Amino acid sequence: MSVSRFFGVFCFFLVLTGCSVFQPKDDVAIVSDRSQSRMDALKAGNYEEAYSFMSPGYRSTNSLEHFKANNVRGVARLDSATVSGASCDSDSCTVKVQANYYYQGKDQILTGKPMLIERLNEERWIKADGKWWYLQMN
Repeated sequence: MSVSRFFGVFCFFLVLTGCSVFQPKDDVAIVSDRSQSRMDALKAGNYEEAYSFMSPGYRSTNSLEHFKANNVRGVARLDSATVSGASCDSDSCTVKVQANYYYQGKDQILTGKPMLIERLNEERWIKADGKWWYLQMN
């Protein structure tokens, strides 16, 4: 094989590889990553970071202090959370998050053993100004 032909084949494969490596993430991947990052921030108690994922509408009517007050660890504490799936249309996504919480109610305080509760959460995300945001549903 001549050097020029080898160089041509090499460039062809380089372009193909580059196209697959530098593809922008699709909406499902972006929202899944953002949802996991939000849950990780909540678990770590990093409320400022978790608040940054809230929709612009939520942030315009709810302060960080209000957000913290609603998310500070109470009788239920997030133990783990993993995104288990997502589906999107043009401007909204539904994300499924498998979460485990420790619940410390009256009975658990008496025994000293918190109860582990497994739950499948459905999150709603919306696209605004080209970015994906968590939409508080309650």
